[in-house]
Amino acid sequence: MKNIEHSFLKIIFILISFCSFSQNKSYKIIYEEIYPILNTDYQKAKEKWLEMELIHDRIEPVEVEIFLAYSLENNDIVFFKNRIISLMKNNGWHYIEKIDTTSSIIERSKLKRMIKVKKLNNWVSNKSFKFSNKRKINYELNSFFSERINQLIFCDQEITKLVPSENSTNINNKLVDSIIAKIDFFHIEEIVKLCILNDSILLNNFDNGIGINNKLSLILWHNLKTKTNFQKSWDALLPFIDKAYFQNKISYTFFKSYDKWSVYHYGNQYYGTIEGAVIRDNETYFERKIKYKL
Repeated sequence: MKNIEHSFLKIIFILISFCSFSQNKSYKIIYEEIYPILNTDYQKAKEKWLEMELIHDRIEPVEVEIFLAYSLENNDIVFFKNRIISLMKNNGWHYIEKIDTTSSIIERSKLKRMIKVKKLNNWVSNKSFKFSNKRKINYELNSFFSERINQLIFCDQEITKLVPSENSTNINNKLVDSIIAKIDFFHIEEIVKLCILNDSILLNNFDNGIGINNKLSLILWHNLKTKTNFQKSWDALLPFIDKAYFQNKISYTFFKSYDKWSVYHYGNQYYGTIEGAVIRDNETYFERKIKYKL
């Protein structure tokens, strides 16, 4: 009788969970169906992209930006023009010809490099001036977020250069590692402050500017990589990660990063994103699986 009651409660829990949250499956389609064939079969990848657009009206801006670079590379100019204007209107993507045609910019952005190669820079610049500024967004606050995150990223990259090599035997290595760990976690604490200002949601590419989420991912990655920072950095950001995830503004990659480093540090995972790895707290895994749809 107890087994029947337990099974019944599980079914009810599943139904409630599915009604309350539907994961944005566009991430899974992009990562698992589109990207694997994008270099070899653009037309097939585009077909899958168009099918995805019919189902999902909120597609990660950074992924759109990446796909449009391949559209230009394959001379799909009409598709590019339609989607880039939408990216300008809805996500604040902008382009300034005098800046975005410089070598330092186009080396980092395939899309901006292809715009220059296809001689579309003047057209894109004009459309950007027309549409990007019409986006209703708190530019002042987002400018602050962007500036602060860029400062943190600069510091993150500089201290990475100080990390001792694996073959190094310097007696001061432990001291250096300890100092770097403290600086890395300071970056997490600063991100927490920014998230609180951002309505207690993780800064993301939908609300706060295309590319900002990727920078946060890098900072978190370096903290998860450090065993002393692993759990406390995750615990500090998880409320904001959860809120962004359940609003379909970030993908499951944060949870996969956590599991990856959990396996590295402790030999087990928590969210079940790493195939074949032992799951920690297995008795509550079913509830986590339903909650996160991972």
